[in-house]
Amino acid sequence: SSHRSVGSQSVCVQGREQLMAYRILLLCLSVAVAAARGDVVPRGYRLDLYPYPGDGVFKGRVRIDVVWTGTGDGEGPQQVNLHADPSLNVLDREVTITRLADTESSEEDDIEWDQASLSVAKVERQNQTFSIHLSQPLQRDATYQLDLQFDGTLGADPSHAFFQNSYTDQASGEKRWFVALNLKPYRVRHVFPCFDIPELKTWIELSVAHKSEFHILSSMPVTDTTNVTTEGVWVREHFSRTPPMSVNSLALFISDFPQPISNNYLQTDGIRVAVWGRTDFVTALSKAQQLLPTVMVSLEIYLSRPYPLPQLNLVALPGFTDDNPVNAWGLQLFKESDLMNGNTFWLSHRLAKAAAMQWLNHLTTPTSTSCVTLGLANYLATIVAKQLEQQNIYHWHLTGLHSLYLEYGKPKSSYMNPNQKEALCSSKVQIFLSMLDQVLTSHTFKTGIQNFLSKKEFKMYDDKELWSALSDQAHQDDTLAKSVTVSEIAQSWLDRDRLPLLTVTRNYDKDTIIVLQEPFINHLESRWTPAKVVKKPSPPEQFWWLPLVVLKEPDSEESLGNISTTPTTWLRPDLHELTLEHFSDDLKYVVVNPGSIGPFLVNYDEENWHLLSNKVSTLPDSVRTQLLHDALTLALSGQLPTTTALNMTVF
Repeated sequence: SSHRSVGSQSVCVQGREQLMAYRILLLCLSVAVAAARGDVVPRGYRLDLYPYPGDGVFKGRVRIDVVWTGTGDGEGPQQVNLHADPSLNVLDREVTITRLADTESSEEDDIEWDQASLSVAKVERQNQTFSIHLSQPLQRDATYQLDLQFDGTLGADPSHAFFQNSYTDQASGEKRWFVALNLKPYRVRHVFPCFDIPELKTWIELSVAHKSEFHILSSMPVTDTTNVTTEGVWVREHFSRTPPMSVNSLALFISDFPQPISNNYLQTDGIRVAVWGRTDFVTALSKAQQLLPTVMVSLEIYLSRPYPLPQLNLVALPGFTDDNPVNAWGLQLFKESDLMNGNTFWLSHRLAKAAAMQWLNHLTTPTSTSCVTLGLANYLATIVAKQLEQQNIYHWHLTGLHSLYLEYGKPKSSYMNPNQKEALCSSKVQIFLSMLDQVLTSHTFKTGIQNFLSKKEFKMYDDKELWSALSDQAHQDDTLAKSVTVSEIAQSWLDRDRLPLLTVTRNYDKDTIIVLQEPFINHLESRWTPAKVVKKPSPPEQFWWLPLVVLKEPDSEESLGNISTTPTTWLRPDLHELTLEHFSDDLKYVVVNPGSIGPFLVNYDEENWHLLSNKVSTLPDSVRTQLLHDALTLALSGQLPTTTALNMTVF
């Protein structure tokens, strides 16, 4: 019965995930329909926040510039719909609307207010929607300003959109409070009424009131500070206007953390970067503070795009335990152990991954949650970390690949929570991108990424647009046949819950090689599983696009120094096997997929394994590591004799 209970829980969890995905799909469809008919859209936010740490409450005011962009001769709408969570108390009687003087300027100091009688007739709340009914229809392309006041409760942990927490100062023993935003898509409505749709990017002007002993960080730098009380106990800080951004990209952190001793500015463009922490922990952050400017410059050079904001602040947050940082534009919150002094490679990787998300998640923004964005950030971080830490401390590629084979090689898939699925998928994307980088050439890959960012700056994107940018560059550089697209290749890899095994059989009489692809399944694990597992042939749609890079044994060992990553051909997903010709000399080995260019295992006929074992000590490290990994993995899965695999360890 316990098994049935666990199974039913899994079904319930999966059902909730499907329901959530369905709701998000409906929301996206509604956004598309609204855009098609020309709905009311935001042109800017002026947000004032008053959080009270310790008391656990906040209040605020938001003024939203809106425009009706309808087409045709019909009358404008007489209703504006915002998003506001039921937990947020909006003061209905204080809601007002005013028409601004002209569409081009909405600066309050330079406006003459229209005297026409426009007012709020009534407001209605239904679930997450806050509807404002007007006395008159809106005019096309005229700018209006909605003015709303609200209050709410601060959450007690980072799972809430607006939360407070505390830590104990070790020197004084006092409790110290901090407040932060954690605005994920469709969660901003918990903090203030807004158009809570990531696609509707616009500027935000933020001001925050706080006690004078606190320091405040946001997406933009402070432009002005004014007293709220005559004694200056409370002050209000005003921040610069942001570039166009999704409302869920807005950042805020209020604390008594000391100003970092080292104020680092990027030499390329004067951008300020800093790492923050509590007083008794800040010395443990010195290496991160030292590495961050170099990481940022390396990313700017690779992406050929300057960091788009004047500052980037990283915070080591006491008590925070999530492996994924709170990711806002210009500000990211980490658990303390992620930023403390340690291994240079991994610290550089962590910093570079966080910084890469500033370009991939905020400068341009994915239309939906996708492991492709996270996988690309991981890959960019690996490139930067390897540049900064020249010592090859580990073979990151095979480490990630082996983890994938352990999971995807199981006879039956097991339940994974969403975080596990995301981590596994992003690892697969990272290794897939490494394959593209090699077979399309690094120049093509890097230029394609740069073109993608240039085209989608301050806009939304989906995965297909990234693949399209890489395809266009590959076709232009003639590194991929014009009849093939990167999107096709990506789909064959990312839509599969298995990874391929390529079997290479040489015909030494005819000088040919037969390559055969099939899904990799751990046969030994299937024997250990109580349920009987029957392996069935896979239909053609379950195969992959495999780049066939073949290394022939050269006449001299010196020729092995520079291995080509250009594919001889591609094994298409509609082909189960392929014959390669003109491989003469039966006394010399061949290596397919040298150095694990693609994320697939390769098995050989017995004679070729023998030829390889005789020369394994002469092979480059990357090829030797690949052969050792493939041989041991195949042996442990029951698909290669153990003695054959162990022969690859003798060098």
